[in-house]
Amino acid sequence: MPEKSVSLSQDYKSLKDPKLKRTVKSFLKKEGLSGNGEYIDAAIVPGLPIHIQMSAEHFNLIKRMTKGSSHIDDVFDVEIAFGEMLPQRASLRIRGGSTLNLPRKNFRINLFRAHKTGKDITFKKFYLISMAQDKGEFRMRFSYLLLKELGLFPGYNEYVAVYVNGAPQGLYLFVERPVDAIRRTAPDTVFVARGGRLKDVKYRGREPEALALLKRFVSAQTIRDPEQRFHEYKTILDMDSYLKWIAFNSLVKNGDSRGEYFCYEARPEKKRFGIIGLMAWDYDGIMSPVAHPERSFEDPLMYACEEPIDFFIKQNPELYSRYKQILRAMLTDTMTTIHLIETLDMVSNTLNGLDTGRSKEQQVEERNYRQKRIASFSEKLIERHGVLAEILGI
Repeated sequence: MPEKSVSLSQDYKSLKDPKLKRTVKSFLKKEGLSGNGEYIDAAIVPGLPIHIQMSAEHFNLIKRMTKGSSHIDDVFDVEIAFGEMLPQRASLRIRGGSTLNLPRKNFRINLFRAHKTGKDITFKKFYLISMAQDKGEFRMRFSYLLLKELGLFPGYNEYVAVYVNGAPQGLYLFVERPVDAIRRTAPDTVFVARGGRLKDVKYRGREPEALALLKRFVSAQTIRDPEQRFHEYKTILDMDSYLKWIAFNSLVKNGDSRGEYFCYEARPEKKRFGIIGLMAWDYDGIMSPVAHPERSFEDPLMYACEEPIDFFIKQNPELYSRYKQILRAMLTDTMTTIHLIETLDMVSNTLNGLDTGRSKEQQVEERNYRQKRIASFSEKLIERHGVLAEILGI
């Protein structure tokens, strides 16, 4: 978009000629610019083509990157276009841990001008997740839809088709950054931290003692007196949300969930402290073996649990009883086998209707592979649901 168009978008309401005013407004609407020139306005619909233009040298460098690469933190200048809209300037960085050794990388995008999806969600930064470890590309989207129902995933996410320099890269998951999703849905948030760790604070407000509850959460892990520790957790943490997170992980057999959540404090006005909430994260490895059996404990109802608080929940009769109540309610009310399969079918149907830009033969092959994966996953999920229900006497 030429710079003068942005200027027009900022000033068109002050134009005195009605005809010229309508012409400019129509032009801006066609190009997706808002009336004040602050954001691009276009919905992120399933399968939306996202075109990234960058130097061939930089893209080849990105594809060759592995863990420990000297360029892993480099910032690349790119142009990005949503669907048929004109490209805009942006910056791109690589993100992820274990996926860094794979050809298809995850991207962090930072737009120079904010974007609005048409659902009152405005963003400048977002993630493009390659789902390279999500064989069949359905696990992450499936999990996030269900977690949203549980109040554990407020983030906006959608399938998109990514192209780099005109070449199709396959399906990616467009995901709102956790810190942005939390602050959008809980505007009075004073901190966001990954995995409840002080070293991984992603946002800190200017409020007095913004990190006070996070520090107490970390310190609670070292309290030796069980009653005192139990009281501290009940005081500072939305324990039911944490127990729901464990229950869902146990249902879908999330084998590597350590630290894969964001905790935050939404502090109401005029209150000294709020309570720590939780947002779940990273579900490309569900229905998988326990990643760290040497660090986790064995319990038929708690899968791959290895956090210090998890051990305490297991050992505390009141908390463990509450956990079983939550798991039972999940299996019988919110996460029934019928609802799980319906959600899985919805994701599968969406995927099968998307055009990735690859050849028809490739897309047929991808769909056949995906259907086999989904069928296998579905059987395991129903079996897992039955095992937990039997243990609980449902």
